[in-house]
Amino acid sequence: MNKNNLLTAGLIAYLCEGTKLRKNNKYKNTYYYSIEFTNSNPFLIKLFVEFLRTIVIIKEPKLKCQIFIYNDLKKEDLESFWSKITEIKLSNFNKTIILKPKNMTNKLNLRGTCKLRYHDKSAFLKLNKLIIKNIGAELNLIK
Repeated sequence: MNKNNLLTAGLIAYLCEGTKLRKNNKYKNTYYYSIEFTNSNPFLIKLFVEFLRTIVIIKEPKLKCQIFIYNDLKKEDLESFWSKITEIKLSNFNKTIILKPKNMTNKLNLRGTCKLRYHDKSAFLKLNKLIIKNIGAELNLIK
C-alpha cells in the first residue's frame, strides 16, 4: 500500500475504531493523550500498526498491545499470534484480559480482540491534525 493510501486508511480506521480524547478525572483540566485502536481483525490491526510506524512515526518502546480473550482460548497461543501480526515483542504486551462469555449461543471470537495503545501527547496531537487536514472531522479532539 502506498503512503497516501495508508494515510487515508489509517485515519478512517482510527475514526471508526479508535479511542478519542478523554478527560482524566483524577486531575483537574487534564486529558489522556493516548492513541488506542481496538479490533479483532488481524488485517486492520496490522494496517493500523503500519500507519503508526510510517505516518505518525512512533517510538517503538512506547507501543503497547493488550488482548481480550474468552476463557476457553489458549492465552499463550493468542499472545504469540498477535505478537507476530503486530511485530510487537511480548514484553510490550499489557496483561491479557480473560472474559467470561455472557451468552453461550453466540459463536465466540477465536482470536480474541487486540488493543493497540500508544501514549504520547505529541503523537496524539499530530494524529488530530492529520484528521482535521485530510478528513475534515474534529470529533471532540483538540484544535
